Amino acid sequence: MQRIFHIIIITTIFVICIIRGQVIESNGCGCCPTAYCRLKSTSCSTNGDCECLWMSMTGGGMCADTLVSCNNLIRCENDNMTCSAANTVCVNNTRCEGPVCYPIERASSQRCPPLGSTITNSTTTTITASSTTSTTTKTTSSSSTSSTTANTVSLSLSGVQLNLNPSSLPNGWTLCYTATYAAAMGTYSLPTILSICNKNKLLLGCRPVNTTILIVAAMGNRNDVLYNCSMSTSCTNVANGVGWYYSDSYSWGFISGDDTVLRNSCDTGSTNAAYRLCWHTQNNGGYRCGSAIGLNSDSTWEKVIYHAS
Repeated sequence: MQRIFHIIIITTIFVICIIRGQVIESNGCGCCPTAYCRLKSTSCSTNGDCECLWMSMTGGGMCADTLVSCNNLIRCENDNMTCSAANTVCVNNTRCEGPVCYPIERASSQRCPPLGSTITNSTTTTITASSTTSTTTKTTSSSSTSSTTANTVSLSLSGVQLNLNPSSLPNGWTLCYTATYAAAMGTYSLPTILSICNKNKLLLGCRPVNTTILIVAAMGNRNDVLYNCSMSTSCTNVANGVGWYYSDSYSWGFISGDDTVLRNSCDTGSTNAAYRLCWHTQNNGGYRCGSAIGLNSDSTWEKVIYHAS
């Protein structure tokens, strides 16, 4: 009788996970929302100190070590989804008896080598704008001085966007990362950020904190957005009307497709300045959001990443 009771409990939990649109696959972290999975923590790593923590914003799992004391963590914002602390993500952790801001560095593959299971989440989050504004698009052809890649996934917006309202994005786009320009981004934190923003399409954008409208933004297929230009000063990969560049130890950003980038290490170019975005990836903050530059330690501007399948 007791065995039957246990089977019923396990089956119920599995059904709840399916209803919430979560399907466990291979190579990653799969866990139910802790409200439904309080019986035990979910193993996700060969490191026994790591467990799968449910991320309130994306609905996905984050495999992180749990050696940090709950007394050293701060509570999530009132929406129980966002965090004001740099390089943290809101997780619903039963051990801390409520949503807390967890350092993403504790979810690195070095700390928590994966067992080999992944969670795919089909939940869609809609971002509601607090104001209405117009969107300007600069659509361009590919530059002959840059690598050009044909799109393999349909994208709803072409070219660099100005004053983009995230609520205008099609269903399926969800916010996966946000941090102020004062937050460092580098070889240690980037793998964790990209494991959270893990879908086939990425959108990079920026805006002043406590606002909705993205001052400048662009979307592309993942391989294009993460085109490795290493430390080249002029390398871009032109795709979807956008010139992309990336390095996990130099800088990451975009320009309008027919413009020229000037990376040192971030882009200091002035042509069509409003259509440029650049983030340092040398474990520094900053650097530019359109025409606003020198934002290396600025906590009044924020970096934003959306992703979609």
